[in-house]
Amino acid sequence: MSTAPTPATPPEDKTPPADKTPPAAATPPEAKTPPEDKTLPEAKAHPEAKAAKAAKAHPAEKTPPAPKAPPEPKTPPTLRKVYAEQVFPELVKLHGYKNKHEVPKLVKINLNSGIDAEADKNQIADVQRDMALIAGQKPVLSKTRKAISNFKLKQGQIVGCHVTLRGDSMWEFLYRLLAVALPTIRDFRGVSPKLDGQGNYNIGISDFTIFPEITVENVKKSMGLDITIVTTAETDDEGRDLLRLLGMPFRRTEPTKTTAPAAA
Repeated sequence: MSTAPTPATPPEDKTPPADKTPPAAATPPEAKTPPEDKTLPEAKAHPEAKAAKAAKAHPAEKTPPAPKAPPEPKTPPTLRKVYAEQVFPELVKLHGYKNKHEVPKLVKINLNSGIDAEADKNQIADVQRDMALIAGQKPVLSKTRKAISNFKLKQGQIVGCHVTLRGDSMWEFLYRLLAVALPTIRDFRGVSPKLDGQGNYNIGISDFTIFPEITVENVKKSMGLDITIVTTAETDDEGRDLLRLLGMPFRRTEPTKTTAPAAA
């Protein structure tokens, strides 16, 4: 007969017994000590630091900036001084004006130059540059208002440029015209003494290279120039006297001699 098997014995637990001692109480966190004040006492502070601290406590009064020197007075144009000192009293003496506002004076000067309809952009730029050199300010381009087939013109096409001078620019241009430009014309015998009937004067110049601002080497095509001098004169005689006293070289006109018919 077979014998019954004996039950297996469980393996021995070799782990050490757990420590049953109660955990230690947690220690409270240490209180943080404030950082030490490393600033030096006033007795040991640097003298420069003490001076800076005193300056911050009692800031010095700001000194006002030195006043700027006034700008130098602008000298008036030469011809304007001549008008005020010589021409004005002479006109009063000639025409017997009772009010100073009746005395004729210059209002403006208009410069106008035409440009060929077939001119390209370079020629237009040259004319505009030369006009700016003569007048001292940028001219305005003139454009056509409508198309004209007979003259080969399109609407909005540039056909000229013009500029208006007033104030000191007007007086300076007139001085250069009378003293420099007109005397350089070959065989110059004076300008026409005729006015437009309202005290204004028009003069045409066929060659603008008479002005000293123009360099002849840079000129590719000659340009004419129309000059209109606008005054407050009510009659041609008053306007002519104004321009003559300013230095306009009018051509002398000799009176025509009328011969009486011979007696038969």
